[in-house]
Amino acid sequence: MIGNPLALTDPTGYRLSLYAIPPVVTMAAIFLLGLVVLVGERRSLVSVLFFLMTITISVWLLGISGVYCAIIEPLAVWWAKIEHVGVHLIPAAVYHFTVASLRIVAQHRRTVRIGWLISVGCVALTFQNDALVGHVSRFWWGYYPRYGWANAPFLIFFFVMMVASLRQYWVEYRNALPGSVDQHRAKSFLLAFGVGYLGSVDYLATYAIPCYPFGYLPVLGFLVMAARTIWRYHLVDLTPAFAASQILTTMDDLLIVCDDRGTIRVVNPVVSSLLGYTEAELLGQPMARLAPFFSEQHDNWLKAVEHGPQRDQEVPFCAKQGGFVDMSVSLSPLPHQGHAPVGAVLIARDIRARKQAEQTQQALAAAAAAAGAAAQKRAEELAHACEELKRTQALLIQAEKMAAIGQLASGTAHEVRNPLSIIKLGAEQLERIVPSQPGHQEAEILALMKEAVTRADKIIRGMLDFSRPANLELKPAALPLVIDDALLLVGTQLATHDIRVIKEFAQDVPVVLLDENQMRQVFINLILNAFQAMPHGGQLTIRCLRTTLETVASQVGRRRSDAFQPGESVVVCEISDTGPGISEDHLTRIFDPFFTTKPPGQGTGLGLTITRVIVEQHGGLITIDSQAGRGTTVRVMLPCRALTSESAGAGAAGVNGIPTPPCASMEGGGLP
Repeated sequence: MIGNPLALTDPTGYRLSLYAIPPVVTMAAIFLLGLVVLVGERRSLVSVLFFLMTITISVWLLGISGVYCAIIEPLAVWWAKIEHVGVHLIPAAVYHFTVASLRIVAQHRRTVRIGWLISVGCVALTFQNDALVGHVSRFWWGYYPRYGWANAPFLIFFFVMMVASLRQYWVEYRNALPGSVDQHRAKSFLLAFGVGYLGSVDYLATYAIPCYPFGYLPVLGFLVMAARTIWRYHLVDLTPAFAASQILTTMDDLLIVCDDRGTIRVVNPVVSSLLGYTEAELLGQPMARLAPFFSEQHDNWLKAVEHGPQRDQEVPFCAKQGGFVDMSVSLSPLPHQGHAPVGAVLIARDIRARKQAEQTQQALAAAAAAAGAAAQKRAEELAHACEELKRTQALLIQAEKMAAIGQLASGTAHEVRNPLSIIKLGAEQLERIVPSQPGHQEAEILALMKEAVTRADKIIRGMLDFSRPANLELKPAALPLVIDDALLLVGTQLATHDIRVIKEFAQDVPVVLLDENQMRQVFINLILNAFQAMPHGGQLTIRCLRTTLETVASQVGRRRSDAFQPGESVVVCEISDTGPGISEDHLTRIFDPFFTTKPPGQGTGLGLTITRVIVEQHGGLITIDSQAGRGTTVRVMLPCRALTSESAGAGAAGVNGIPTPPCASMEGGGLP
């Protein structure tokens, strides 16, 4: 045996052995595996004990590699002793890991302690004498330890601890609910230990049996399977310290622990993400640094929690990058053995999103209230407009009735005036025959007859004047503006019945001479007819343009009765609807007095008749084009009469504020 252990570092005592490479590679893999589990499981008890197992096994494999490379027997003996440092500690480490993974450390604490005492005692005995390991044997793969007389008790201890570990997993497997996580976990460890126990084959060579010690391979398999089980089931010992650490790390709210002077002693990681401070920047600082609420004027702020916790107090916290973060703060005292609080726990929740949501909700409520008020006002306006429309409609109906009465009176008057003329002629003839001296009764009767006929004729002339349309007051006016006025009067009714109005007014529509009141009545009548043809909504298109008549058509020719001649400039207004249209047999009678397609009681049939009379009084022409199922187009054409300089100036305002020249100054044209 080498007296000086420093001889282990003498390179002349070694030779590279290929048989030493697999144990060294396995050792590195096992050590790395233990380190990964330790870091990945955040240094839980199970991961620490697993790492301890990997260290003991790594020491074993390191020692066996040194034995294989040693070329001097005493040097090989030293490496054999180093190897058994790991071997003697393996039973205690494995059993401790077993009860920790099953969370039964408290029940088996005495067995764990005895196991570690025996293992450590064996390590000490190894370096004191050769009773355990003092010799080596030479095999074809190199030197290998040979056990002494005291190794038999250690082997009994080794296998007892291994069997005890296996039994613990078996008991857990049998007692767990079928298919439960506990049963699957125990089964995984049983399989892992079953593989690891194949490493016991290495003990054969210690008794001079030439069997190559390949135990490092099943041990590696055991550790890999055990690590996989740890990762899968997260075998964490839920101690109070571990729970407190995890709560501090994982909670979403800011947590601060202060002493009785308001000095920060503990903070969780949220303070960095929420306020921008690091833990080192806050520890030992007063709470006033984080929140002005805890300034010196509140130096006794801990008194607020002496009689119980405080909940949901809104406090602004200072952010490191500037500005404030609104937080909802709860304070709880930290009493010490029933005495006054020695500190306080502060939990703060970011309420910026909640406050923003409340502000948004308030804004939406205010907007909803404003919209409700606007809707109510609009409803009142619609109700008022509806009443106005009803009154206007009543006036229109009354106007139609009066027109009917007027036409009836006109026809009747013409029929009555003829007999009255004959009676008057007869009375005048009798006056020549009957003497006119005073006192003659016949002369008095003839005078009374002439007076009665004259009075009746005056009454009839008044009826005729009443039945005729009023005298036109022609003035220069822009036809699009008249149409806009008519739309304004009936616009509400169109909108409430889902009728979309499209206006296509050319820019060069000239000023014409017309009676605005009469023409406004014309367009109101035509628009209402189109509206009544679309009870379920539709599209009303109104076009206004100046054009030149090029071809001969109905009422366009060289005859005296024609309204216009080819080549004449006219202003045209077209009113088109998307209603059901007018059948061909009805179209020929559409302008007849008292003809209507409306149900009884809904119209007199005089509207289009009066409209045509007004248009013709303006020297214009009205035509209707329609097909059943394709809508109706009413076309009103008015002549471009020559305007005097005075009348032209009166119409210079034009359409939409654009000056429009008089008709006489515009030759040619059409749509731009």
